[in-house]
Amino acid sequence: MSNQKKILLIDDHHPTNFYHRIILEEAFNNVEVITLSNPDDAMLYIAEHPMPDMIFCDLKMPPFSGWEFVDAYEEIYRYSILKAPVMILSDNINDEDYTKAKEYQCVKGLYPKPLKIEYLSQCFAKAV
Repeated sequence: MSNQKKILLIDDHHPTNFYHRIILEEAFNNVEVITLSNPDDAMLYIAEHPMPDMIFCDLKMPPFSGWEFVDAYEEIYRYSILKAPVMILSDNINDEDYTKAKEYQCVKGLYPKPLKIEYLSQCFAKAV
């Protein structure tokens, strides 16, 4: 049995996904990073594959926001034993975002982009 962590990154900005993949691969020896550029593809991926260990989702992605992804994800997986914690990433996090995050059982944290190695220990501690 593998101890490999599977992390899903959802962001429409490909250079950001590339950078975040590097950060995650440097932080963890045994990680599979899946990058997707929109929430619809992410929901399809989650439905067709084993649940990732963690999801990082950007807030601002046209045509759907990260909050719309979280709405759909929480609606479908609310009562599931197998669900991944969601960490919200954004260039611009405001007080309304922190308030809104508290409404969701699956959202475990909000972090400014770009993701930093220092945040990762907090992310995984909150996810437990």
